[in-house]
Amino acid sequence: MWEIFVKGGPVMIPLAILSVVGLAVVIEKFVNLRNSKVIHSEVINCIESVRSAADIPMAIKLCERHHSPFAEIVRSGLEAHALPPLEIR
Repeated sequence: MWEIFVKGGPVMIPLAILSVVGLAVVIEKFVNLRNSKVIHSEVINCIESVRSAADIPMAIKLCERHHSPFAEIVRSGLEAHALPPLEIR
């Protein structure tokens, strides 16, 4: 393995360093973007409890309290629930 690294010449040093940095970024993102941080269970439970149009304002308020991409997407969908499907696109 070391022979291949040496045959690669000076280009191999930055390539090896960037490979290690890239792996570190992937591991850091994996640790920090766990499912429990992105998708809050409180938002999921609230969405599952929506049974009628009267429950939607409560679910929208709950989504506004959680500042996560998932909550924003759910809130947008709930706010557009009365629109025709072609307009929602």
